[in-house]
Amino acid sequence: MNIGILVMPLVGATIGYSTNWVAIQMLFHPRRAYSILGWRIPMTPGLIPRYREDLEKKIAESMTKLINAEEVRHHLKLLTTRRRLRHRFENELDSNPISRLVPMVVRGVVFDFVLDRVLNSLDGFITPRDVKLLVHRSAKKIPNSELETRVKDVASSSLTSITNAGAALGFFVGLAQYLLMRLI
Repeated sequence: MNIGILVMPLVGATIGYSTNWVAIQMLFHPRRAYSILGWRIPMTPGLIPRYREDLEKKIAESMTKLINAEEVRHHLKLLTTRRRLRHRFENELDSNPISRLVPMVVRGVVFDFVLDRVLNSLDGFITPRDVKLLVHRSAKKIPNSELETRVKDVASSSLTSITNAGAALGFFVGLAQYLLMRLI
């Protein structure tokens, strides 16, 4: 038996698997740029760290379409949200000895009045620019390592499939090479 029929496909599979694995790692690593004698080494940092700022901006931009004054108003009108806000409002009043003298009925009227005022003023208060800044600022707080973990958690099966597809493709390329060499 000719051992080439096994070796070439296995070498191809190993190369295909390895190159796809390296390509996936290069999405996240290295996390910073490296240079030699002042020249930046190509492909440093990795793709996601390099374009992280742009990704954050695009995500923040997308969020302005999802979070707006109307959505916040709707959330604040929900019974469960109103109850939580009222509970917090009453706790704040209870923490002040003088406020404890205010009857519960008056507290309820004051709470409803303040919440209605807030709901009516949301249009000028929550702008797309505010949402964009808030999301962008929050995204900056996520370390690259945590971002990598989150992406890999969400896409782990797809990333594994990409790596395995490289192995399968490499195997078939190696087999094709073997067969072509036998024909020549």
